Parts: sequence; structure tokens; C-alpha cells
Amino acid sequence: RCLLTKARRRANVIAETYCHMLSLSDDDFHQALDGRPLMKKAMEELVREQQSKQSVAVPD
Repeated sequence: RCLLTKARRRANVIAETYCHMLSLSDDDFHQALDGRPLMKKAMEELVREQQSKQSVAVPD
């Protein structure tokens, strides 16, 4: 799920080099953003931009 919108998401990612997989719970994510309103606003704007790119008008 998207941590900001709670929308279901699915993505496939393949690392090009060795990497560590990290996980962040919903509660921890929102707790981290509570003291960072500018970061939260920037992330919300990125989500809106991505959603508008994915929205496609369907002709009548």
C-alpha cells in the first residue's frame, strides 16, 4: 500500500547491484513525517503529480 494515500500498489523492482531491503511500517512513516511538514507536503505533491500522469481521460 502507498503510505501516503493507503491505495493499493504493486511494483516490480530489480536491483542492478547488491542492496539491502528495508521496511518501514505505516505508523513509523507517519511518525517520522509528523515533525517534518515540508517533507510531507513535498511527498504529497509528488504523489499528486504521479496520479495525474497515470490518469487518462476516456473519450465518450
